[in-house]
Amino acid sequence: MKPVKTLIRSPRLVVVGVYLLVFGLGLSLSWHIYNLGQHVRATTTLLSREQLPLLKEISNLKNNITRIEPMLYEYYATVNREIYLQRTEENAASIERSWSIIRPKFEKRTTSDDAQSSSGEFDAKLVEFESSYSNIKQIAGQLDKVLDAPRIDWDEARTRLMGLSRESQHIEALLDQFVDIVQSDVFTAGNRADSGLNDIVGIVAAYSLTIFFGALLVGVAINSRRKAERRLVEQARHDTVTGLPNRLKFEEMISKNPGKPFGLMLLGVDQFKRVLGGLGLNAGDQLLQVVADRIHLAMLNSGYTDYTLFRFEGVEFGLVIAATNSNELLTEKCMIVHAAMEAPFVVEQREMFVAMNCGVSFYPRDSSDGRTIVRNAGAAMQASRVQSRHRICLYDEAMNTLALDRLSLENDLRRAIEKDELLLHYQPQVSLATGEVIGVEALLRWQRNGQMVSPAMFIPHAEVSGLIIPIGYWVLQQACLQAKAWQQKGLQPLVVAVNISPRQFLQDDFVGTVQTVLQQTAMPPELLELEITEGAAVQDVEQAIATLIALKKLGVNLSIDDFGTGYSSLSYLKRFSVDKLKIDQSFVRQMGESEQDAAIVTVVVELGHQLGLTVIAEGVETVDQLNHLVALGCDEIQGYYFSRPISAEQLEQKLTEGLRMDFESI
Repeated sequence: MKPVKTLIRSPRLVVVGVYLLVFGLGLSLSWHIYNLGQHVRATTTLLSREQLPLLKEISNLKNNITRIEPMLYEYYATVNREIYLQRTEENAASIERSWSIIRPKFEKRTTSDDAQSSSGEFDAKLVEFESSYSNIKQIAGQLDKVLDAPRIDWDEARTRLMGLSRESQHIEALLDQFVDIVQSDVFTAGNRADSGLNDIVGIVAAYSLTIFFGALLVGVAINSRRKAERRLVEQARHDTVTGLPNRLKFEEMISKNPGKPFGLMLLGVDQFKRVLGGLGLNAGDQLLQVVADRIHLAMLNSGYTDYTLFRFEGVEFGLVIAATNSNELLTEKCMIVHAAMEAPFVVEQREMFVAMNCGVSFYPRDSSDGRTIVRNAGAAMQASRVQSRHRICLYDEAMNTLALDRLSLENDLRRAIEKDELLLHYQPQVSLATGEVIGVEALLRWQRNGQMVSPAMFIPHAEVSGLIIPIGYWVLQQACLQAKAWQQKGLQPLVVAVNISPRQFLQDDFVGTVQTVLQQTAMPPELLELEITEGAAVQDVEQAIATLIALKKLGVNLSIDDFGTGYSSLSYLKRFSVDKLKIDQSFVRQMGESEQDAAIVTVVVELGHQLGLTVIAEGVETVDQLNHLVALGCDEIQGYYFSRPISAEQLEQKLTEGLRMDFESI
């Protein structure tokens, strides 16, 4: 008690004692704070210099691994070994470079104190990856031998492709495990950093009254460090181009809300490689940004805000609609997004149109696993690519079987030319002024194993797979040869119209291909008419104009097919060097029942004549339709009313007998 009383009586001693106590505590706490700060610094340095770059490198490796299968399918479809070998060599070099970076990092991890207990497991995974990659290279080599053989064994090739698909799924699963390992390290390091930072903040808060200015400086430094660490973690969860949350954030959302239902719309930008090839990477990034902005705007304008937009790999966006299992709701939202894409985009001062494929799956209805949900939506999106309009498809389990059927159909279609299963039918086109047959349209048919397959069944698959390029060349060549054969037999010269697919039209060498066919067949260019769909012509207006001008210089005729169903405006139409407009049959068939369709036909006829173009109506099946078109002043017609598509021999016989339209009998 006596020392205490002495201190109370002597304020100076109290001040000195308190000062010495505060000073001693300050030194001790400062040292503690310094050690914690070093720990935080070491943790964030590890994040920024090792773990996040490693995560990025694994992502690059996975992208390169997943490219192997599409390259082999393209090789299978085109049998172009030179391009395949060039791309394979480049891709293999990228894989080896990435693996040379990744493997030492994981080997270093297995020797650390934190990973001693699981080092054998990691070593096994590394060896398993290298073994799986070796299997893929072996299968690719075997497939190369099969496709490079003088006589290709297509069944063996398909077997190799199926084996490759299984091995690819296995190696992608391994890479996903590597990502999970690094992601776990990232989250663990972040938690450690947070723990250390919280300790520092607590110490500084408790001691702030005695070392105010020092605590202030330390607090500023801590806050800055904490923001930097959080920014690094957030960068790993967001796309750098669009700023949208990425696949990692999507899977984190599911893990934080297990079982909470939602619908996933997987949206894929179509023909994106054409933008990259024509305008470059910067233009591609800009297009992705404006596409994301337009999706956001479309959803907000529809009055719906309970959604999250993600950007997944490549050109895929994931639109999550919360708390729903409604097919109708997601179909409605897909339609809204499609409608928003109809207006042109301006990228690098060029107008272009973007189409989107939409695949829909539901969590947890279709699967309780995040990766499977995305994969299911991807399967639905691929199925939607064969649809001609709106491109929306809901996932169901039958799609796995449909995918195999689709592969079988594409394989048979690949061999259709070799097996001489493709043939052309011809539908006459009649002048309404004279009644004479002035041309024919060449229409593709396929006898698959002796049975006729509807063009609506196989042409979309040919377009998606790329087989439309060799098939389209065959159609153009055969139509020109047939027209030349009719001329040599003394028949009246007929203009032969050939449909050109969007994928053909957008090929860089398309004009050269047409020129080559004309030279090989000695076909007079003025007797060839190329029908370009309205949608293909406006995907890239400037490129379309340049291509149409070049085709006109060859002397061929050009027409816009299915006019009225796409995006054309009068400003575009005036710039297109075309000779004819073809009214889509959907409008012609409904003229007598729909005033709106009748008005569209009337406007197209008047518009075509004002621009100095010939107007032809397809799908004419009744005398009422014919009389209506005659009254409107339509120039030409084709359809079942006059003649169904028939073989070249049947048409030749009818032309010899004087086939023409008899207006007096109508």
